Amino acid sequence: MAEGAVLITGATGLLGTEVVSRLLAITSREIYALVRADSETEATSRLRSFWWDDAVLADEVGNRVHPVVGDITKPLDIT
Repeated sequence: MAEGAVLITGATGLLGTEVVSRLLAITSREIYALVRADSETEATSRLRSFWWDDAVLADEVGNRVHPVVGDITKPLDIT
């Protein structure tokens, strides 16, 4: 993760979507969005499908918004 980057959980929800939108508007930071998915491709697709009605958000997936596959409700496996 780049220095000064932001990690967002809940990016596909109402509040998370608003936070990402505002961060894109007022900062130049890279944004990493934790998304429940089995692969990065699926995570990217999920973000774009949740943000289909906001072209700015959808277009930033893969640019300044980087999907991170994960589930905050599961234990972290760092082995």
